[in-house]
Amino acid sequence: MDGFEIRDPRFRHYVLDNAGLEEIAAGFRWVEGPVWMGDWNCLLFQDLPRNRTMRWSEAEGLSVYRAPSDYGNGQARDGEGRLITCSHHGRCLYRTEHDGRITRLVESHAGKRLNAPNDVVVKSDGTIWFTDPLYGEDGAVECAECRDEAGFVLKCTKVEEKCSLGNPADYRHREGPEVRAQRLEPCAPTTARESWRRAQGEAGARQCLDGQGA
Repeated sequence: MDGFEIRDPRFRHYVLDNAGLEEIAAGFRWVEGPVWMGDWNCLLFQDLPRNRTMRWSEAEGLSVYRAPSDYGNGQARDGEGRLITCSHHGRCLYRTEHDGRITRLVESHAGKRLNAPNDVVVKSDGTIWFTDPLYGEDGAVECAECRDEAGFVLKCTKVEEKCSLGNPADYRHREGPEVRAQRLEPCAPTTARESWRRAQGEAGARQCLDGQGA
């Protein structure tokens, strides 16, 4: 199929011959935080340099969903379908309620402001994990945090240099791009990081696993 280079035959059954790669939007410096809103039948993603959240649907094409977005970055939906967003400029995590109201979930840890929350996932038990790398403002927290629905911090886990959640987490190894996996468990010490795959070419960002672990 055009557009895919299959290096592992186990990936082949994920590729549909009648579903080609299609560019749905262009003209951005870079984009972040894509999240599919199945009940809205649209895709939301961040046009971060322009400080806006974009919306794309098959029926209506591209439009602006929210501007300004407070320089939103990573996004995810919780179990109730609410949108959780990492705010780079606001140095916080906020949630968009069903009626459109914005609820700020967290902006500090251990008495210090967050730096620039980057990526977020919501676990099946309702806990919210997000990364807060050091390249933001002037804080001193570099970790992935786990919060329950009431906002209680269950654990602050230091992670390697970068930014993606979803196990594996990606970061740039000193010998070249490498994907590593780190288990994040609120009630256990941080486990050793395992080399999962040595990447070819440029390092990636934002990865997640499907139900089969692919």
